Amino acid sequence: MKSAHPAIRFTRASRSWLIRRAVSTNFAKNTANNPLSDGAFTGIRYPLKFALVLSCLLLSRSALASSACALETTEQTHKTHQTNLVRVQRVVDGDTIWLTDGRKVRIIGIDTPELGHQKAPDEPLARKASTALRDLLEQAGNQVILRADIEAKDRYQRDLAHVYLSDGTNLSAWQLQAGHASVMLIPPNTRNLDCYLDIEQLARQQRAGIWALPQHKILDAASLPDDSHGFHIIHAKIERISYGGGATWINLVGGMSLQVRDSDGHYFDPGWAQKLRGVNIEARGFIYRSRGQWRMRLRHPLSIKTTNAR
Repeated sequence: MKSAHPAIRFTRASRSWLIRRAVSTNFAKNTANNPLSDGAFTGIRYPLKFALVLSCLLLSRSALASSACALETTEQTHKTHQTNLVRVQRVVDGDTIWLTDGRKVRIIGIDTPELGHQKAPDEPLARKASTALRDLLEQAGNQVILRADIEAKDRYQRDLAHVYLSDGTNLSAWQLQAGHASVMLIPPNTRNLDCYLDIEQLARQQRAGIWALPQHKILDAASLPDDSHGFHIIHAKIERISYGGGATWINLVGGMSLQVRDSDGHYFDPGWAQKLRGVNIEARGFIYRSRGQWRMRLRHPLSIKTTNAR
């Protein structure tokens, strides 16, 4: 089955520390034709039209980005996919499934809210993310296609895979688009990462799902709450760069530090840290405390990007 979505190409921009973007060959022309760029609609004069146009543009961008993550489905590949289908026995949560052959599969690229264990409560929207995935799989006959990345298993010995429906739908992209998940960036499994980040960004702009919750707001690194442990996205200004202890340290205004271990250095371009001096950034990762200081480990260049914040 051929996709009805416009073709997507990936551009490898000079990224040193910059994010590479998924660009539609059709959508890339929108600057010249975009009604929002020439003042035709302003939020002041035509608030309803502006909102409708903006909503349509965001939905179109979301569909384009999602199609970029899809498994290619031509008539020939469709026949091949049918022979590679495996059956899902049950959904564990929004990012994990059990197969009938006994394998437990952790879906690569996303992290959904945790269901409660040992009398602990569910995290907000955890049940919704799990139920939505279960309903989607039931509609697809509980059959999926697995695509491995570089690392085959996680530390819990679960199989790691990008998971698709037979029509090419990428389950990671689907959960991200619905606002049921955030991007989980763990090298070396970085296939589709640009695409996943684009979809998450659109979901954030639309305040879809988890992105409307206070627990998922972007934190100011200069004034972190006491309960900031765990995965978060932060914004901050870089104060200085230092080196030592087998790592590069990005020291932020307010006292927090971002760590890039030398063992992860090969993912970054030479001199990347020096280009960040004094700029404002957004970073994603797990926050923890060490020696009385908030820290976050960065494992890939796409974990950090500059912003226009002052």
